[in-house]
Amino acid sequence: MIPFKGLAPPLKLTIDDRSILRQRLLRFPCQQRVIDQAVCMSSGPKGSQPSIKRRALLRRIVNGFSLVGLGLLAYPFIRHWVPAWRSEGSREVDLSELKHGETVSVSWLGREVKILKRTVTQLQMLSKDSDSLKDPSSAASNQPSFATGRLRAEREDFFVFYAECTHLGCAVSVRAGNEEPIYCPCHQSTFDAAGRVTKGSAAKANLDVPNYRHISANAILLLEPEPEERANS
Repeated sequence: MIPFKGLAPPLKLTIDDRSILRQRLLRFPCQQRVIDQAVCMSSGPKGSQPSIKRRALLRRIVNGFSLVGLGLLAYPFIRHWVPAWRSEGSREVDLSELKHGETVSVSWLGREVKILKRTVTQLQMLSKDSDSLKDPSSAASNQPSFATGRLRAEREDFFVFYAECTHLGCAVSVRAGNEEPIYCPCHQSTFDAAGRVTKGSAAKANLDVPNYRHISANAILLLEPEPEERANS
């Protein structure tokens, strides 16, 4: 027999009746007169506010990390698709492993740049008569102010140039052991070791030279074009 306050006379409850009563009490906790009112109120809406706030904070943190991760994944693709966004002001290129007659290629401002380490023979060829060249002084070509001489370079041993033929923009290649080592396979234009186009070639201008500086014996720093280069490009 289970006595209930406020109920008279005491009721005799079977096992089934007790189960039904227990389920109803669990379903409606605030109606349990035997439970203290403070305990009942703590399980109501006011007591659940800290849990809701924590849940919302965790959701915001997860969303924030997701956005950061998405941005990190998308950044390289955006830099690749938008040339203006790829520019970071400069790019260092290590030349310590480059041997005479070899080239190294890098991407800069959405274009391919090649660096040729010139041989002694190639340097000797540059000092010969320039009658076979269309623009021997590079007057009609695009290069920084320091690269207007016959070497078209800051230092004589390295020639830095954009690997695009000035005829139709085909990718040029470098042939070792040739008097005109730079060659365009599209229309057979040839260039000497300073990127100067030879007579009889389809190209009319010398190869473009990017803006750069030597920062050590075996390293260069590619830079943004000079103002006059932007005007000519």
